Amino acid sequence: MKASLRPTVIAFSFIACLLAVALPASAGCTASLTCSNSCSIIGYECPAPSCCIFSCVAPSQQISCSGTTSCTVGSNYVNCDGGQYNCASQQCFENGDFIQCGSTIKRCNDPHCAPC
Repeated sequence: MKASLRPTVIAFSFIACLLAVALPASAGCTASLTCSNSCSIIGYECPAPSCCIFSCVAPSQQISCSGTTSCTVGSNYVNCDGGQYNCASQQCFENGDFIQCGSTIKRCNDPHCAPC
């Protein structure tokens, strides 16, 4: 390196170090919520010819998000930097040949269901 460039390189390095120390790092934020949407189906009887009786339970959902500038929690949602995540309004369903609680699905045509 030429001797005339050395002071310039040292000066720029010094300024870069000062900026790195002086500028705050982005802290970010997190929003989380436990939804009030637990549910259960107890003693669902499959229609004939199946003789299965099913039950299932879904605990309350937990939703969360992370953002860099804005994080808010509502009564049934979280929002981070404009991206909104909502609690499911319903988690348990009965639909003739199956029941569902959250991500658990039980079908009346499962192999272990014997004909009546």
